[in-house]
Amino acid sequence: YEIAQCLVGSEMCIRDRFSTVENAKQALMGCYGYMSADNAYGQAWQEVTFGYCGFGWSQTNGSSTDLLVSMDGGIDETINTMAWRGMYKVIGETNAFIANIADSPLESADKLPMEAAARFLRALAYYNLAVTYGDVPLKTTPSAHDGVAVPRSPKNEVFELVRTDWEFAYENLPEKDDDGFATKWAAKAYLGKLYHTCLLYTSPSPRDTERS
Repeated sequence: YEIAQCLVGSEMCIRDRFSTVENAKQALMGCYGYMSADNAYGQAWQEVTFGYCGFGWSQTNGSSTDLLVSMDGGIDETINTMAWRGMYKVIGETNAFIANIADSPLESADKLPMEAAARFLRALAYYNLAVTYGDVPLKTTPSAHDGVAVPRSPKNEVFELVRTDWEFAYENLPEKDDDGFATKWAAKAYLGKLYHTCLLYTSPSPRDTERS
């Protein structure tokens, strides 16, 4: 069941998927599941990040992996396409989850940790995209089929959303989870990673410092 197919504000959707804590948790599990799919952390995203380091493939046979490692893949290269779509699938599902959990009749004490988990995942997807591809389309609301295409947003705007999502996650996630799901300390760690990333992008290089 894809949450993005559920109309935001639909009484049937909220009744069926978000009327009980257990049902809402199952919908949240779907968001986690898309992050582990083969077009995300299950395969493609690992290959993109490892491939771009230049040491991930030894064959020069014109394959998708060869093109990726050779920095000659282009936007239509298979692994790039898989990874891009995988992260945006996570974003689409978490956008829908966040909107629907807000309209659900559940208690705030139940809703906030689940919204925090969804925002943690959304921030992770956007962080990955911005670090790898720079300026990327930024959308935080559920998309109808005719509202999916949006222009790229500056990378600093994407990082700002990532920051607010991870700060929300830090404030509302539990301190501990025995099943391996996101905790407030995971959000805190990723905030540190974000701040380090932003410092790298904004600080002058040693060569620039020498020239000045």
